[in-house]
Amino acid sequence: MLRNGGRELLVALTLYSRCVESRWRYDGGPAATHSFAEMRDFLRSEARNLMTDADTTQRLSQGHKSGRDTARELDARGSARLRALNIFGTAVEIDSVDAEPVQDEILGEIKCCWARFGWGEDPEALREAKLALVRQCGAAARRVAALPQGEPAYGTLFEIGGKEPDYRVRAAIAQEIGAGGEKAYGALDVYPHLHHARNVVSGSRPAEPPKETETDCLSDLSPMAHQGDRDQRAVQRVLKRSKQRLERLYAEEEAAEEKRNWYCTTMCAWVLPMLVDSAMMARHLGSPRDDLEEWVSEATDAPSSHDGEAFPGTQFALGVTLAQGFKYAANRRLNAQSDREARQFLVKQAQDMLRRSTFWYTRLTLLHALTLWALPDDVREPQPIRGHGADPRGQVREWLALPKGQKEHPLVEAAGRLAVRALQTRRPERFLWIDEAGVASEVGTEVGPPGEQRAHNLWIPPSTGWSTLDPTAQQLLADVLLLAVLCERGYRPKDLFHLLDRTCGGHSQLPFCLSHDRARLDPVRAVERTGQPGTRCTDKCGMKMCPYPAKAESLRLEFSEVFCLHQGDLLRTWRPRDWLFLRFRREAPWQRKVPVAGMRRFWDRMGDRARDTDPEGADSCRGRDGAGGSRT
Repeated sequence: MLRNGGRELLVALTLYSRCVESRWRYDGGPAATHSFAEMRDFLRSEARNLMTDADTTQRLSQGHKSGRDTARELDARGSARLRALNIFGTAVEIDSVDAEPVQDEILGEIKCCWARFGWGEDPEALREAKLALVRQCGAAARRVAALPQGEPAYGTLFEIGGKEPDYRVRAAIAQEIGAGGEKAYGALDVYPHLHHARNVVSGSRPAEPPKETETDCLSDLSPMAHQGDRDQRAVQRVLKRSKQRLERLYAEEEAAEEKRNWYCTTMCAWVLPMLVDSAMMARHLGSPRDDLEEWVSEATDAPSSHDGEAFPGTQFALGVTLAQGFKYAANRRLNAQSDREARQFLVKQAQDMLRRSTFWYTRLTLLHALTLWALPDDVREPQPIRGHGADPRGQVREWLALPKGQKEHPLVEAAGRLAVRALQTRRPERFLWIDEAGVASEVGTEVGPPGEQRAHNLWIPPSTGWSTLDPTAQQLLADVLLLAVLCERGYRPKDLFHLLDRTCGGHSQLPFCLSHDRARLDPVRAVERTGQPGTRCTDKCGMKMCPYPAKAESLRLEFSEVFCLHQGDLLRTWRPRDWLFLRFRREAPWQRKVPVAGMRRFWDRMGDRARDTDPEGADSCRGRDGAGGSRT
């Protein structure tokens, strides 16, 4: 029955485990026939069987063309792997109300199967299933932590996040751990990442070479070496291909290890500010406050000469992740159980980090965090005439103050103007965002009418999307994501750090491909013509970022077709909705050196990319792109 059932059956099992009658039965009543443990173990067994069936079907489909279609017919109610994810989530929830939970065992099974869940699955469906499982694990961990002897499996959940390549799933795991308080911090304190923030890239040579060598291949092919020149050339070609394969395999293993270290480091940076807010711990050695202060120093202080293990550029990347953690913590509204002293400590650390940071993305993210912390919990209270909060413009100007002679980045200046409007209107969801990729991938819904008291515990809930933003904020969101993708790409951490080290120092302007000529980004491009960064840049652009990464690369976000169409609509001549917001110019202030026709063609090309348009067919538009130098 469970194999043929859907999500409704799993929800019914979860609800039944919470009802009073089931608790009386499972406490040893006369009608007791099953227990929570039996139900939980049955679900775990069924999830393992589904994973085994999925693996068997995949092996069969590799040899038979019709195997995949047969598998789809058998899994009409959903993919076997995604159903296993749902069943594991139900097992975790039911286990959390048992008298003797075994949460660590269940999450251990999930961790072992984590890489197999994504084999052959649709990325969007897989992400939604993983996000649902993460939310279930987070809620179950908090229930187990509330038990007198409860030991929530935050450590195992953290290890799962270290193996997850999807940015949004890792961020969701970090937010669930960040709400865990002291027990979550106790589980993470054993990780060396909390004490060695910069040790992501190994600077030493490996202790051993790859296991298989060219000599091993030569011994296998040695009988052929005495059969003539033709056979010897064939042997040399086989050896060459084998050597290339081994080199690629070794590079992939090294890159995978770097990514795992970097994922763990970024998750620690996201979690620490939230743990300061949720853990009722004073500032002392071995506390979230002390660790956070140390990490802020790591991200802002100049590397010392004796710090030989610090890879160039790691400091900027660490600052970006810490700033995002501050914003996650700032999105939580105060409640009766909140530690106001911890909130003041976070504000002070964020202000200190903003004052000492130079990278534009770090400064923009910290500005959003400070804006959320500056909002009153009751948005209906009147604006103060004097004192704290009476001058939002001056408040933002003080946050963004730079040493004399330094110029602010155009995107940070635009974000500062929007932050002032968020403080004035007390509607942060219209001018700020929490996660760029999450907001740009959702159309979203309105939080509520202006002046209405909020019932949500977050300032900007996950249901908000790009449609709720002000038109200027929508354009800022798009360009922030474009520049972030150009910086990040699908790089391994070592290459990302190199790029950040080259582009972050002293650059307070946009790259030429964003500020003047967007045709150079060339977003619709065949995979075999994937260009290295800087191949389409002008000689006077020192940032060397274009072209835009090909769609085959693993990026934080692929813009949807609807988002691209809307960006083009913002540049139309007839825009009555924008006029209601007193916005009379089509382009944003930082876009005014770009021809409007060129920007519209760029978003048309991005829409072609979202539709998977044939790159060869789209190349016929390149000649027209080059002629987009006149304004319309």
